[in-house]
Amino acid sequence: MLRKEDQSKVDSAGYSDERTRSPGRDTELVAEAKLLRQHKGRLEARMQILEDHNRQLEAQLQRLRQLLEQVRAFIIPCEHGKHY
Repeated sequence: MLRKEDQSKVDSAGYSDERTRSPGRDTELVAEAKLLRQHKGRLEARMQILEDHNRQLEAQLQRLRQLLEQVRAFIIPCEHGKHY
C-alpha cells in the first residue's frame, strides 16, 4: 500500500513518478510504448495509402466531369439542330 505522500505522486492515469514505479512496471511501460509506436506507424502508413487513393479518386472524378461536359457540349447543339 502506498503512503499518503507516495499516493499523491500517482497521476490521474494511474502512473506514478520515477521514485515510486517498480522495475516491472517500467518494463510494461516500455513494451506498451513500443506497441503504440508500431501501431502509430501502421496508422500513418494506412493514412498515406488512403490519401493517395483519395487523390486518385479526385483525378478520376475530374476526368469524368470533363467527359460529361464534352458529351453535353456535343448533345446540346445536336438537339437544337433537330427539326420536328
